[in-house]
Amino acid sequence: MPEDEKKTDEKPAVDEKPAENPAEPTQEVAVVNPNSSIMRPAQDVPDYLKDELDDWADRLRAEDIVIPRLTLMQALTPSVQDGPNNAGEIINSASKEIWIGIDEELPFYILLHYNEWIEWGDRDSNEGIKAQSLDPAGELAQAWAKREKRHTQSGKEVYRVTEYHNFIALFPHHGMDNPVIIPCCKSNHKHGKKLLGLMRTRASGRPQWSGRYSVKCESETNTNNQKYKVFEFSNDGWIDEEHIPDTKRHSATMKDGYRNNRIQSEAVEEKETVKEDGF
Repeated sequence: MPEDEKKTDEKPAVDEKPAENPAEPTQEVAVVNPNSSIMRPAQDVPDYLKDELDDWADRLRAEDIVIPRLTLMQALTPSVQDGPNNAGEIINSASKEIWIGIDEELPFYILLHYNEWIEWGDRDSNEGIKAQSLDPAGELAQAWAKREKRHTQSGKEVYRVTEYHNFIALFPHHGMDNPVIIPCCKSNHKHGKKLLGLMRTRASGRPQWSGRYSVKCESETNTNNQKYKVFEFSNDGWIDEEHIPDTKRHSATMKDGYRNNRIQSEAVEEKETVKEDGF
């Protein structure tokens, strides 16, 4: 792994990106509810527990805390080809529940947006993650900017690094204590950029959580006439006043966890039928 991709003990300034946190080269990770670990003290603790304190959460490692992601089912997804799901469903990676059904659209609030760069090993040999970084000045981000390529064992030319737009979100329909990550990469990369544009229009100068957005599944077709599924985002007004306390608390928690390298998402390479955005 390049020297500038190694983990550092230095903590970034408040407004800086954190040092990268390379993941172990495996996709099999335990999912821990982030509310049980990195969460700031809850506001609804009963009086008889307020004097009962413990620092156990401070001893957790970054790899101990993983936030579930929303997975968009594609025609090539194993659980579609061999299992119970259908292309176009959006599921929670931890519970495997269908969070957004086909032809369904749900509102959500954004707690935090951040970029991530992952170098995947050869899919043919199931190498998994080779390197992972959150550093916009790091070697992986630079490799993405240069659109560096490599060849797989089968001789196929692919891009060496994948850039992710990750949006940590709350869906009121599924409760206000269940943050999930909406990952936008490859065919969804341009849709992540679209969501950022919507955020600028809706909430520029205001907290990220102040806007309300909606997401559903849409179909697109590539140059080979292959259909694939993508996220479709829309503006949906402003946050409901009753949701502000929970959303604000979760947002502060996620920002603290991100800055201190104590937040991590599941990462599973998705099979795509299209090229990555930007080429």
